[in-house]
Amino acid sequence: MAVQFPSFESRTVTIDGVNIHYVCGGSGPPLVLIHGLGSSAAVEFYYNLEPLAAHHQVLAIDLPGFGKSDKPVLAYTIDL
Repeated sequence: MAVQFPSFESRTVTIDGVNIHYVCGGSGPPLVLIHGLGSSAAVEFYYNLEPLAAHHQVLAIDLPGFGKSDKPVLAYTIDL
């Protein structure tokens, strides 16, 4: 699903060789959003991004293996 947020910029950062996608928009105190399992930032926060960006700099991250982030062959677990 290609979800667009006009006031947000799509960005990628590489961490330990894995490209991590996130969207960034708004201004004010930073607010980092991390989606749950089985989703992506665009799906999980679809209704929240624009309203939150009215008062915050919002960064919504696609975890590795989800959304537009790389999907490396790893043993994915829910352990911290």
